[in-house]
Amino acid sequence: MRLTGEVARELAYCSVGTEYEGFMVVHNELIDTDRWSTIHLLVVQDLRGLGFWGHPYSQGATEYQDERPFEYLGGVEFERYYAKPVRTTEWVKEDYL
Repeated sequence: MRLTGEVARELAYCSVGTEYEGFMVVHNELIDTDRWSTIHLLVVQDLRGLGFWGHPYSQGATEYQDERPFEYLGGVEFERYYAKPVRTTEWVKEDYL
């Protein structure tokens, strides 16, 4: 699914659960970093019932890096995403039980 850079950028700034231009943000997670940028995964739901779509984006890690999500893209090709349940175990010290 192709979104304009403007719509994709606005969705990247929205909180989970926010609707914008027929899409709802369902996931926006920091997935990696490099020296000057943070890399995130944005997943949105098409409210017309056409499923879930996602695309990674990067933005400046500090106020000195002038990089915004989807800044240089006229259009962004989102790919289909599906929710996959995952079971995890977290280890904690005994005094936290």
